[in-house]
Amino acid sequence: MTKVIESLRQEAPARIDLINPELPTEIVELIHDLLQKRPEDRPPTALAVMNRMKAIRAGLNRLATQVAIEGDTLGPHSDRSAKDDDAKPTSLSFVDEKTLGQLDDGAGTSARPAASDQLTVEAGDSSKLGTAADRKPAKPHNKQASAPSAAPRSVAHPRPPQPTQDAAHQSTHFRTVEDQERLRGLLDQPPVDGQPSRVWQILSILAMLAVLCSGAVAFIYALRKPGPDQLYELVMQAQESGDTDTFRARADQFLRLYDKDPRRNELIVAMEEMDVYQVIRKLRAQALRIGGVDQLPPEEQAFLLAMEDRRHAPQSSLNRLRQWIAVYAPSGQSIANPSHTVSRQIMIRAAINEIERLQESSPTPGDQRVAELIARMDWGAENLPAKEQREMLQAIIDLFEEKLWAKEAVVESKARLETL
Repeated sequence: MTKVIESLRQEAPARIDLINPELPTEIVELIHDLLQKRPEDRPPTALAVMNRMKAIRAGLNRLATQVAIEGDTLGPHSDRSAKDDDAKPTSLSFVDEKTLGQLDDGAGTSARPAASDQLTVEAGDSSKLGTAADRKPAKPHNKQASAPSAAPRSVAHPRPPQPTQDAAHQSTHFRTVEDQERLRGLLDQPPVDGQPSRVWQILSILAMLAVLCSGAVAFIYALRKPGPDQLYELVMQAQESGDTDTFRARADQFLRLYDKDPRRNELIVAMEEMDVYQVIRKLRAQALRIGGVDQLPPEEQAFLLAMEDRRHAPQSSLNRLRQWIAVYAPSGQSIANPSHTVSRQIMIRAAINEIERLQESSPTPGDQRVAELIARMDWGAENLPAKEQREMLQAIIDLFEEKLWAKEAVVESKARLETL
């Protein structure tokens, strides 16, 4: 059993003509190709096999027709040839209705055998040729049968099959499929009537209209000008997240659309602070890349040193920035001076903006804001109990401790808080 299985798997198949030598060579070759082990040696598709079988069938039908015609034209020798044919069947005796008439039952009505194809199955068997009335053999001395003007009988001269295409064309070309059959193949089952298809078309049109309407609404919404509060909120969100590109784009849009908004000056200050922050971050990244701040050029080292304490020691930072401007951008040299490099122009602009911001936040002699805070503390000392006075003084410290202009009021509040 193992040997048989291995032979089936490995060895080449035996040719079918070894079992039945009377089989036609075309049938033997087709079966031999179908039994090949390697897929590339077998026919590629079932359609190719069907085309070859149709070609074989057409050839066998033509051969059977020729044999029948030749047998009828023998004249007096027809009886003897018929007897010889009955005694010894030809090589077409293997063909029957199962092998020829039903090769392509599932291939459609166009591939079914014609009535003339079923007339001849065996060349020597007169029982399968024509109807019962036409099965009588012709008499050898019948002059009417041998006369040229005699009408041919259906058995002696069967009408040859009229295929729509010859065998060579069928074996080398694929059959086309009509549009309706292709549509049915895609939809699997055609609708019973036209109502479902119309409903489907209406639904498709409505869906497309809905998509178009939603796209138009989205486009109009995108073109809509945002309100000032909404746009300002977007600017602040970009600033908090550190997205400098979005922050600058939103801020420029706000300044362009709402130039009279009271928050305009605040936004300009925020943009200047963002510019300073970008310059400082760029210089620090460059210092890390080359091995430290000491490796930077002198102007960049001095700029970073002046910017370090701008939060904790604003007065010291203000003095250093003024000194830096005196060295690298003295009086008479503008930011757009051709002798300045691009990086120096950026640093000069950032230093000037920071100096202006620090000057606005620094205290001035006789600042009215400081006087108002001290007046509040005096009123609390005269009218409030000790507990509420402590709460007021602590609140002033918490609120204005980081404000440079309120430094004097904060110091006074701390001193009074210690005495209570």
